[in-house]
Amino acid sequence: MPRARILALLGGLLLASAFLISAIPLEKKYSLKGFSSLRWELYPPDAKGAELGEKECTVTNDSSQTVLVIGPYEEENLELGVTIHFAPTHERGCVGVIFNVQPDYAKGERPTYMVCRVSSHGEVLFAAVHSGTQYPISHGRFTLNREHPRVVRVDLLKRRERVELTVNGQERVLVDETPLPPGGFGFLLAPGTEVKLTDLYFAKYGEVDYLFKGVDVEKLFGRK
Repeated sequence: MPRARILALLGGLLLASAFLISAIPLEKKYSLKGFSSLRWELYPPDAKGAELGEKECTVTNDSSQTVLVIGPYEEENLELGVTIHFAPTHERGCVGVIFNVQPDYAKGERPTYMVCRVSSHGEVLFAAVHSGTQYPISHGRFTLNREHPRVVRVDLLKRRERVELTVNGQERVLVDETPLPPGGFGFLLAPGTEVKLTDLYFAKYGEVDYLFKGVDVEKLFGRK
């Protein structure tokens, strides 16, 4: 084969390879080490007593209202681990680990997201939520730690239609026939609760604007 033809074929292959590489959607992977570089949003922003500490990866809600902390990123694969502290001054407490938050709300449509609600009394609920109304998918109980009953460890793994939830070492696998689309993630904290992020990994598909400013968070995200 003539040298000129070989060079032409190689050039064509390189161009085709470059096209294929550029056509693959790029993703940026984050881990807990890059936590400080992430952008987090707190709603309502004027909640007195609610604090977001980036260095300690801790969210504390000492206010009298429910607060929402959200990472405004679309993700498809998500792994996170949190340690929840329920204040002894509040008999009943609840923290929701939310994910798959859709930006439809910004367009005036109904917000859609998934939530794993963990209570201080050893109850866990997995549900889909539409406009503040939850539709339970699975619920059950978990064993509290005898030495530290007000401290709960939660690990969440989301892979398309598969969700693995482990609470205090007790695992449950939830599988939906429909793969969950990319969406945002965060936490819903009742008064007297604290969440410490201990593990985090997700593939970033881009930042999304969630226009929750001025919105009644408890009404929008709370239980009905």
